Amino acid sequence: MRWIDRLLIAGLLLNLAILFFSSTSDWRIYYYYKYHDATSLPLISPVDPANQTLSFEDTYGAFREPNRLHQGVDLFCELSTPVKNVHPGVLIKKHVDRLGGKSLWILGLDNRLYYYAHLNQYGDCQAGDHIKCGDIIGFAGNSGNALHTPVHLHFEIMVIERLFPFKKSNVNPFPELQKLVQPSEFETVADNTHQ
Repeated sequence: MRWIDRLLIAGLLLNLAILFFSSTSDWRIYYYYKYHDATSLPLISPVDPANQTLSFEDTYGAFREPNRLHQGVDLFCELSTPVKNVHPGVLIKKHVDRLGGKSLWILGLDNRLYYYAHLNQYGDCQAGDHIKCGDIIGFAGNSGNALHTPVHLHFEIMVIERLFPFKKSNVNPFPELQKLVQPSEFETVADNTHQ
């Protein structure tokens, strides 16, 4: 067997091992990223813009303790304000951690990851569910490291740079949040895009 054949077989075995030992969410990311056509559609607001208490500003890249940068935008609102999915996709991960508290990761049909954090509680959705644009996926809170801050939704957008090994990078969601559309407008834009 030639060295190039051995190298190809080793690479194939390595990829299979990565797939086998990866978490379920990694499988979902791979499957949906690989087999869905990227769709470029506008986002809807994760928090109803008619909500009189909603406020947000561009804090992407702002310094946070200890030695990290803010990777998203905080949308301040009342406790338990419904949080809506901004783009159709699949719920990849639903978990609780020290930093984001109750949080959700959704892989949009545009092949971008959407991260919602500091939720007070989850909506009626499970990992693997197809989530429509505008579906209520949770309720705003201050879980995780936001326990002593005003209630808000921490929102991030990430672009997938490569699948193996998995690498993503954050993009500033603020410019897109400024151009938000309502769910009814989204349906019209989506219908026109797919014709």
